[in-house]
Amino acid sequence: PNHNVNAEKYGHSNLPKLLKTLFSPLLVGKIQCTQKFWDLLSSSLARSTWKRYNTALRLWKTFCDKKNKPWINLEAENRVDFICWCTSTKKRSASTLKIYLSSLKALKILADEIKLGNGPLLEKFMIQGLENNQGRAASFSSASARRKVHPVSLHTLMAIKKGLKG
Repeated sequence: PNHNVNAEKYGHSNLPKLLKTLFSPLLVGKIQCTQKFWDLLSSSLARSTWKRYNTALRLWKTFCDKKNKPWINLEAENRVDFICWCTSTKKRSASTLKIYLSSLKALKILADEIKLGNGPLLEKFMIQGLENNQGRAASFSSASARRKVHPVSLHTLMAIKKGLKG
């Protein structure tokens, strides 16, 4: 069967709903090709990366709800409070917090650039999404993707090995 890892890794459905909720209000009047924007943004990162961003954002939203802060505000002073809250309430390790903070910082930069309608990270995400989409389309049409795989028995492998020693 045709199996394409890129199709699973980079796809239009990778962007979690919580992230779409974060970015949607920022798009109003900024980016005209909204569906294409979502397609490229979703395809720009691997599904596992979007999941990591979503996990950080979900915990961030929980923190903001408990502290009565607007969760869309990813500012630095709130991130410091977030670190304290995570270490006292959620017992997260330093390495986990680094991952969360890295994710939140990237989302903050991306959100700011979406709000402006441009910026280097946003451009990088759009180009990466396009490359991933083109790579997926190219791999579907390649001969190697259509080539059938035939299992080889141990007996056949031994015969090949014997023939090579010949």
